[in-house]
Amino acid sequence: MWRFIDGVSQPKKTKLERKDYHDNYDKTKRQRKFLTVWTINREWLVDSEKGMICTYCKQIPTCTTGSRLFVTDCTSYKLDSVTKHENSLQHKYAVQVNEGKSKPVDESEAGKIISTLNKENFEKLEKMFRNCHALIKNNKPLSDFTWMCDLDGMKGFDLGRTYRNINSAKVFIQSIADVEFQKIANQIKDTKFLSVIGDGSTDSAVKEQEMWFIRGCRAGIVTVDFIGVHSANKATAENIVHGLQETVVSNLKMDWSQISNKLVGLSCDGASVMTGCKSGVRAILEKDCPSIVTIHCMAHRLELSLKDVTKKVKTYERVNILLAGLYYFYHNSALNRAVLQKTYEATKSQDEKLLIPTRVGGTRWIGHQVTAILHVITSYKFIITHMEQLLETRERVSSDAKAKSKGFLKLLKSKVIVGFLLFLLDVLAPLRHLSLNLQDRTALISCQHDSLESALEAVRKSKTCDGPNLRKLDDQYEGTKLCNTGFQHFNQIKTTFIESIESALQKRFSDFAPSSTMPVVNATRIADLKAWPQEWEDLRDFGDKELQILLEHFDPVLTEAGVNVPEAEIEWTMIKKEIHKSDLLGSDWVLIQRKYENKFTNILSVIDLIFTLSPSSAEAERGFSQLKCLKTNLGSRLNQNTLNHALSIKLHSKNIMDYDPKPAIHSWNSSSMRQRRPQFERKKNTETENCDGVTAVNHVEEDNAMHIVEEEENHEADEEENIDASEEEESEVRDADKENDSEDDLSDDISENEVFENLREIEMEYEYMN
Repeated sequence: MWRFIDGVSQPKKTKLERKDYHDNYDKTKRQRKFLTVWTINREWLVDSEKGMICTYCKQIPTCTTGSRLFVTDCTSYKLDSVTKHENSLQHKYAVQVNEGKSKPVDESEAGKIISTLNKENFEKLEKMFRNCHALIKNNKPLSDFTWMCDLDGMKGFDLGRTYRNINSAKVFIQSIADVEFQKIANQIKDTKFLSVIGDGSTDSAVKEQEMWFIRGCRAGIVTVDFIGVHSANKATAENIVHGLQETVVSNLKMDWSQISNKLVGLSCDGASVMTGCKSGVRAILEKDCPSIVTIHCMAHRLELSLKDVTKKVKTYERVNILLAGLYYFYHNSALNRAVLQKTYEATKSQDEKLLIPTRVGGTRWIGHQVTAILHVITSYKFIITHMEQLLETRERVSSDAKAKSKGFLKLLKSKVIVGFLLFLLDVLAPLRHLSLNLQDRTALISCQHDSLESALEAVRKSKTCDGPNLRKLDDQYEGTKLCNTGFQHFNQIKTTFIESIESALQKRFSDFAPSSTMPVVNATRIADLKAWPQEWEDLRDFGDKELQILLEHFDPVLTEAGVNVPEAEIEWTMIKKEIHKSDLLGSDWVLIQRKYENKFTNILSVIDLIFTLSPSSAEAERGFSQLKCLKTNLGSRLNQNTLNHALSIKLHSKNIMDYDPKPAIHSWNSSSMRQRRPQFERKKNTETENCDGVTAVNHVEEDNAMHIVEEEENHEADEEENIDASEEEESEVRDADKENDSEDDLSDDISENEVFENLREIEMEYEYMN
């Protein structure tokens, strides 16, 4: 309208109209994006695929409880959003924490506070931290911490009245574990290549637990470290991978990308949920880490090979049934075990010993089966005597026991069965040796090629030559006449067993064959110095094709680690010549790495990558053994976070005699949002007169500030586990009042603590009243 009236200008838009216009412009036309100029003097600001992230706030657990903008992602690409977050209290606190972590411990605020503590108070903290450390190392419950502190008090060690409860013990354990996890995180950051080792099992609370270890190699030295255990409601591949990523973030305080960029291997059992090529853990990890190599645990494969033979050789199946039957016969009956012990004492001669039959299927390791056979062979004479006693008519024995004894005697007196037991001792010995080598935490996959071939050769030899144990077989064994029924087929049984186990091993370990469909695993043999030819003419071209396979497969990871891939291929021939000329073929790679670390950097990094691949997941099995010691049937309510902290201490912390609690005390002191008050003491009222004029000391209830200290220190632990903290505090108050009735000299210590307390006491009382 204004256009058609002379002398009238365009009217100004209202504030609301201008706002609508700008909002509409932002939505329809304007395309906002991240500007690198925003990062000037803002090293915490990072742009990701989902939005802007504040790296400082993301590292602080308390920052995730408020506004999650810039913690997960912020898609509002505006300078105003950045400045608002920069000026927020949440971010300022995160900046202070980050600055504190970057300073040396002695220069940080926490270090200064610790330095103000007198020697006596620091010794109190040391004793309490040592108590917590000793509880975990000896598989004791945390409830023992309270009476251990009381016992120290009875011995004359004054530990004060604060932090003497279960919740404080959990905080102490977390601080000890944080120190160990920090060491592992620093080690991971300095390692170029990583491999994860995982396995699953159920605990005493019938919860599915997935345990993870991480393996790395630096300068030829292999390290295997615990990174966490995660509980999943359902053991699906997605839940398992999510649990792995969650443990890395929560325990190591690292982003998953810091691990995935270096990941080259996954070692696990043969479960389809782990090794499935379409929807297993392997397939999910390959999306982020296309170079990852999945290795089915070789120690488990040995056991599976023997199970394959059981289906083909009936005699082997009968032997396993006999061993299992003998174990349960003596394990489930105290009377049978006691009578066997009496039989041994009555008939033993010098140098003879009694070994009670053990479980043949106790673990997945071959050594357990060898032990079961050895126990039966060693105690053969005493077991036969005991069984014959049970069959005598004058013995008052149940018909069930007599029937079992009759069946056991029939098998134990068979020459075929006894001969096969002795034969198994000879055949399984080299496989047991191989299994033990694979269970070593620093076992190298490159050395398993020759170990597997030598074990197969030892098994093949038993086909034509009797072993030392089988040569003891005669018509009588240990004074017992054997039945020869069916023994004419014994040699055929031996041949069938050896051929079956040879076929099973070749099938299970097909990836180690030259014609394997997984050439990467077969190519790792070039790192075994014992397999190198002695003559230079043969050594010149040794491993060239295998190296090309490795470089092609791991090219993205090698490039990410700063390795010059074409240069590594050139250095391969050069380092072979240097090793041959220096006569280092009989040495190890640790010595070679030290000598040529600056000369052949690229090819030595490839050797470290090969050593990073783990041939077995035995370390996870050992971890579950420790988990079952910590989380027993009586302690099945142990919280998941506390379980992670306890396992870290159990697996990585030093023993009780060599443990130094000072780093953990510094970590504990710096992890609190408020100042720690280890030297807090209760106050007493001045003397008052009663109605009769008699002077008496009237002790009052705990000071309000004392309640605040206890509540603040135990807040995090209360959230982790359902413990009635109020009852514990009331009991502590009652006990403290009783102690105050018998102590009249506490007022002398108050003056020493005023310097540490007065700055915070008024503020804390005010907050408590609010």
